[in-house]
Amino acid sequence: MKVLFVFCEGPHDAHFISRILKTSKQYEEYDKIIKEYPRPLYKFISQTLITKNIEEIKIGKPDKHPMPICSLKKINEEILVLPISLGGIDKIAETKFLLEKIIISFNKDVLEYPGCEITAISTLFIYDADARGVQETIRLWNERYFHFSFDLEISQNHSRWIDIKDHRIGIFVFTGPDGNQGTLEDNLIEIFRSNSGTLLGDAENLLDQYFHGKSENEDELVYLTKKKKGILTICGQTEKKNAGYALSVVVRDTELLNNTFYPINQNTQWAILLNFINNSFL
Repeated sequence: MKVLFVFCEGPHDAHFISRILKTSKQYEEYDKIIKEYPRPLYKFISQTLITKNIEEIKIGKPDKHPMPICSLKKINEEILVLPISLGGIDKIAETKFLLEKIIISFNKDVLEYPGCEITAISTLFIYDADARGVQETIRLWNERYFHFSFDLEISQNHSRWIDIKDHRIGIFVFTGPDGNQGTLEDNLIEIFRSNSGTLLGDAENLLDQYFHGKSENEDELVYLTKKKKGILTICGQTEKKNAGYALSVVVRDTELLNNTFYPINQNTQWAILLNFINNSFL
């Protein structure tokens, strides 16, 4: 089996990816328990991702392991996709630790060892362009983790795969309507507006009236993204089954995203992302 680790900024990003993959009808949930995962993936998850010294745990502050948010298998192919929430683009130390563990745990010698059920590993980073823009997001990613010396200009698809010895590394950047800055939330807002404009408008009006104002030193786009998260969550919680749940659950379960991603429109960012994920292994 081939395994793609997807590094996401937050849990709702991971659920958005899961929803795209499942709705495309090319992937399905991989519902095996962890001990039934192929070797050595089971060992990696159980010993690297969910193990922590009991002496470091604080009561009332749940430990957030970088566990996969969901698990999806490509239909009729031995490819497993594991989206992981890292808690934001600035979780540099945590991301470095996890990336290094993946590269070491699934190096060429491990994959060629008799009995190993994993044949290849790839890692995909998914970020928002935010106010930085696409190219600055790519530059920052390279500066923090890889220090590639070659040109990292990417196409208008905002995505690129790079082969590093026996490991494939990819990056995909979400943008808003201008194609350079923005976030996943910009796309979700427009989907919700298209599928239920009245509801979205009512939620926007509510938060226009009650949402806290921007603090003095707060970035404008960061502030607006927080507000959009609130709007999206309000819309999703009008469905009784989602009442009280976070945006990640809303993205996973809301009926407002039904019939949105299939058939896949090749001009959308999620179509580009789906095709990009499908090219994780060559």
